[in-house]
Amino acid sequence: VLSVRIGARYTDETRKAAYFSAARLYANRALVVKPAGAEGHYAEALSLANQATLLTARGRLLAYREMKGHVQAAVEARPTWADAWQLLGRWHYRVDHYNLLERAFSRVFLGGVPGGASTRRAIEALSRAHELEPQRIQFAYDLARVHLNQSQRSQAVAVLQEAVAVVPVTADELELSRRCRRLLEHLNRQLRRQISRRLKSL
Repeated sequence: VLSVRIGARYTDETRKAAYFSAARLYANRALVVKPAGAEGHYAEALSLANQATLLTARGRLLAYREMKGHVQAAVEARPTWADAWQLLGRWHYRVDHYNLLERAFSRVFLGGVPGGASTRRAIEALSRAHELEPQRIQFAYDLARVHLNQSQRSQAVAVLQEAVAVVPVTADELELSRRCRRLLEHLNRQLRRQISRRLKSL
């Protein structure tokens, strides 16, 4: 997990790839030591998700296919682990939003799109992560963005209001807090304009 976090901070893809590969090796070792352990399955799923960003289309789709079993195993082994729920939510949303080429490639070469993925389940998983750890700004930000992409504006605003009330501790949290604040301000401006137009039309 630390290797993934370190690798994600680099802009150079070669360094990213090196850290993400190291993460896969550590995750594999963890699964050898404890095959049913939530931590090993989570680390494997996390490293696959990050490696996917550097792979070709085929490699990326294979990574998402392989990731499914690991992230589900992590949630089943530790149902109160917020990080696992967040990763499961991200998997559901990403796979459910495959573009036409990704869907066609999966059907022709990979035996189909991974089953069971849906935006509804993504929202449920991300909501669970947010409920378990409401102080994690990343969870709130992910959930708010999915709500917004589904045109669920009131739900997005409610989650963002909770997020901006959290005091950030790390530099990453500070940046996410700023993003939440900017997004909330943007939504509030839109709402004010809509109310103004309606009042003028009366």
